[in-house]
Amino acid sequence: KNIFSVSNSALMMESLKYFLYYALILIFYNESVCSQQRHMFSPNIRYQGSHGNASFNYSYINLKYLKGYKLDIAPLATYNVHNKSQCAKECLKTKGDCKSTNLREMSAGFECEILGEDIYTSDFRLVEDSSITHFIIANKCLQNPCRRGSKCVPIYQNNSYYCANSSCRIMKKIEPRLSTGYYDVLIAGKWRKVFCDMDEDGGGWMLVGNYSVPSTQVGPEINYGDLDSFAELSTGNFLLDSNIYLPVIDSSSPINEFRFNCYKPSTNRVVDITTDPSTHWGAYINRYILGREMRTSCQPPCGIRALTNDKSEISTKVNRIGHSTIVQLFYGPAVFEHATRHIYLQDSLNYHDCDDTTIPGNIDQNPWHEGYWKFFVRC
Repeated sequence: KNIFSVSNSALMMESLKYFLYYALILIFYNESVCSQQRHMFSPNIRYQGSHGNASFNYSYINLKYLKGYKLDIAPLATYNVHNKSQCAKECLKTKGDCKSTNLREMSAGFECEILGEDIYTSDFRLVEDSSITHFIIANKCLQNPCRRGSKCVPIYQNNSYYCANSSCRIMKKIEPRLSTGYYDVLIAGKWRKVFCDMDEDGGGWMLVGNYSVPSTQVGPEINYGDLDSFAELSTGNFLLDSNIYLPVIDSSSPINEFRFNCYKPSTNRVVDITTDPSTHWGAYINRYILGREMRTSCQPPCGIRALTNDKSEISTKVNRIGHSTIVQLFYGPAVFEHATRHIYLQDSLNYHDCDDTTIPGNIDQNPWHEGYWKFFVRC
């Protein structure tokens, strides 16, 4: 550890008859721990009062740093400072509003960004930047006190923490008796009310897409939304914008499986399948949906696993990953049997496919479109 101190007062008294007041800032620099590409830090601000016969007023701020990274958010304030300790002092002055800092070395001094968030609640915004060192304030979350999978969130005011549920799967693991329904889950720094299927295949599935076509109409226009719009899942016409927000969820709580569930009376077959990350192709599909792989062909069943309710034909015949006309990687179709069976939702083509093998001569006729489509992730 490199330790240096800054004194706000140079008064030194030779006798304890006098009261001695000074402020000492101690800044400890340590390399952060990187585990499974997740950076674990700890924030803490503590104050220590009088000591012995003299009055010592200490203000401590313990910082840990990650060189070559920054928290990519709008700063509360930006200062040009002469050295690193001045940036720490500016953080202290906020009286708790400062949760972390970005420090960029300039030709003369440093640019200091005071941030109102930290990597505990905004870890998905931690990005590489070789010109910046990111500092976080140490606290008890460094000790990893929460059960595996729960997210530790620091409480700066009293140097404590709480453990937040970060996924439906973690909640089910901690409390196996939980039933299917809506729960509050911490995703990307905010509490979101999400629907959790706690029954199928051991439970722990988070619904991210719910779309239905009643028998009385051609499919309604698909409503793509963001993480703040999860309440619209109950309407039966909401799909999370998977291209943008599934990577955000994955960075907050890694996605292990993607599940496809649909049914159409015209085929009379329930599709309920999931990716199997223990297989080469199952892991490949996961990466494809997250935008990290290209579309390709594969050998059936291509890393797909059928769940209890599945009655589909596609579950054993998948031989393609990704489609040339795809818009949304999760919904359109992520997996299919070439030129035959799809799970496919796309407005522009009026596609509402669920294990379909034929298309009627008049694609607009009902009840061919009638059915439901649900998309889940398990983190």
